[in-house]
Amino acid sequence: MPGMKGFLLKIAPKRPLYARLIFTVLSFLVLNVLTYIFVRNVIYKNLVRNTENVLLIVQNKVDNYIRYVYMMTAETVLALSI
Repeated sequence: MPGMKGFLLKIAPKRPLYARLIFTVLSFLVLNVLTYIFVRNVIYKNLVRNTENVLLIVQNKVDNYIRYVYMMTAETVLALSI
């Protein structure tokens, strides 16, 4: 492999700066796009899960309140009927 190493050392200094810059910019753009796609999906799933939890909590509070009012009304009616 000394021939391949020598070949790479010859070509590396001849590579223009703009080619390196273009490669760096394209790599950075690809990295950002992939990160955005991944993070967007994670955030969306988290928001959906949190929304479902909030709706369940509110539903439980409403159910408990309705049961409480029903029990108080039933006790009041029983107390008045005695």
